[in-house]
Amino acid sequence: MIGNVDIQQQKNSTTFDYLISKHGPLMKIDEVANLFHKSTDAIRIILSRKSDLSNALNDAKNRYGRRIYFRTEQIADLVDNGVEGRDIRQEK
Repeated sequence: MIGNVDIQQQKNSTTFDYLISKHGPLMKIDEVANLFHKSTDAIRIILSRKSDLSNALNDAKNRYGRRIYFRTEQIADLVDNGVEGRDIRQEK
């Protein structure tokens, strides 16, 4: 079937496949920071503030003891779709 849905699914699966092969099902905070070209401290600050990006990252966040991990599937979706249609790489 030709259409936007198939193209979007293919794009999403490509990003997801790349991230899952590189990082596995969970990504460390430094891996997420590198993906978004931010420092680890910047990601921690984003997580502590109230914004669309912080809500999306907090939804993907898992804590194991003191360590913070993010679900790769949700991070791939965030990369592909952004936050409410905005490009997350431009968020400050």
